Amino acid sequence: MFNKMRYNMARFMYGRNGVDQLSGFMTSVSLILIVVSSFLRGWLYMIFMLVSVVLLILVYVRIFSRNIARRQAENRSYLEFSGKVRYRLRGLQPFFRRTASWFSGIFSGLGARFRKTGDQAKQMKEFHIYKCPGCGQKIRIPRGKGHIVVRCPKCGTEFNKVS
Repeated sequence: MFNKMRYNMARFMYGRNGVDQLSGFMTSVSLILIVVSSFLRGWLYMIFMLVSVVLLILVYVRIFSRNIARRQAENRSYLEFSGKVRYRLRGLQPFFRRTASWFSGIFSGLGARFRKTGDQAKQMKEFHIYKCPGCGQKIRIPRGKGHIVVRCPKCGTEFNKVS
């Protein structure tokens, strides 16, 4: 059944332009405008929604168009323009790299803190995991042992913890 539908769709699209980079870009912009418009009210909402609907209509006109040469020329000019923009933005890469490293330094531990595998979750029930104040080595201590003195196997630092 699905093969027949796929065959019919392929037959329908034969001789048509199909999806290209410009269509994908226009679809993305339209979806972004729809999301932004959901936070707006009044006439601004209507303008954003109108522009997004017009963009989506243009996307479908481009996809189903039989004038392939003209659509390819439009796509080629879009690719040339976006290539120039990317080339100009390439000079800003060091700035973006510094900014990205700054943000990654701030948020580096958040993802790992909330992502626990099954084995880690099981260990969290049976053990406390502490970091050595001297070297930062993680040390696994069984739960329910009361006040204990922990000795780091890596650097030998001793510290008190409640298990």
